[in-house]
Amino acid sequence: DHWSGDCTGSGACQVTMDGDKTVTAHFATSGGGVVVVDGAASSGTADDVSFISFSHTTGTGTDRLMLVGVSWNSGDTDTSISSVTFTPSGGSATTLTAVGTSKYSTNRRYVAIYRWPAGAQPPSGQLGTVAITFSGTVDNGIVAGAANFAGVDQITPLGTFTSSEGTGTNQSTLEVAGLSGDELVLDVLFGGGSTTLTPGDNQEGLWSASAGNASGGASTEQATGSSVTMSWTRGNTNLWVLAAVPINPAAAGTTHDLTGAADPAGGGTTTPAAGIHPYAEGSVVPVTATPAAGYTFDHWSGDCTGSGACQVTMDGDKTVTA
Repeated sequence: DHWSGDCTGSGACQVTMDGDKTVTAHFATSGGGVVVVDGAASSGTADDVSFISFSHTTGTGTDRLMLVGVSWNSGDTDTSISSVTFTPSGGSATTLTAVGTSKYSTNRRYVAIYRWPAGAQPPSGQLGTVAITFSGTVDNGIVAGAANFAGVDQITPLGTFTSSEGTGTNQSTLEVAGLSGDELVLDVLFGGGSTTLTPGDNQEGLWSASAGNASGGASTEQATGSSVTMSWTRGNTNLWVLAAVPINPAAAGTTHDLTGAADPAGGGTTTPAAGIHPYAEGSVVPVTATPAAGYTFDHWSGDCTGSGACQVTMDGDKTVTA
């Protein structure tokens, strides 16, 4: 922030030693960065099926995250999501992790949000397929979509999942509270029937579609205070379910790279995954190792030592090998 003593201001300083001198550097906490939508969102619809897939291209920014939202109407037979995966063209599938699922209290109408798994970022700019498998046939419609985000905190990317429901009005609203004021909030809506969905004035729509007896949409809004009210106007007064999650920004300012590896490469996996991961200066990153079949974890090398739990303080670039 600034110097005091025999240096002043906030620029470079040279001290001429014609006597005893004292210099103090004063640092101010930097504000958080900004989460942005990273590239185009993708979506798909289906009806009377137990599986839906659609093409999607991952983002290219730094500190990436991919989220998938699903809205579905199970009709008279309850169904749940069995898995959500992303498979890059010519590559292997990655299974996404559930953030939360919300069901209308007295009907089998759902929304869910899934995230790229912890410990790794989506590949950069990779065309692939999002696939969602259900426990049985969804006979009244599915709407699903995927969106990329950049500038996301890689240690704690998301806040608390929350939801609301209602019927008898064409308005759907959800207050997302407990915010710091720098999050980007994602919401996913289920609306009964095939109808139009219009996000609130301060929201940026990501997708909106209908299939069978279901409508679904998603949007984002930048928080500026301790709460955000997400809202949609629907073309009917049928029942609805709205879920949301805040996306936390990566810290602004200095970052350092944590490089992870496994030896041998097929001997197991690490969290964070093998590769290079940027973290804000001063972050404390837990590192774990999971042996593959036929292997046991033996020891760490680099900035972790021994064979127990390890935490790496990011006060510089660090390297860890399991």
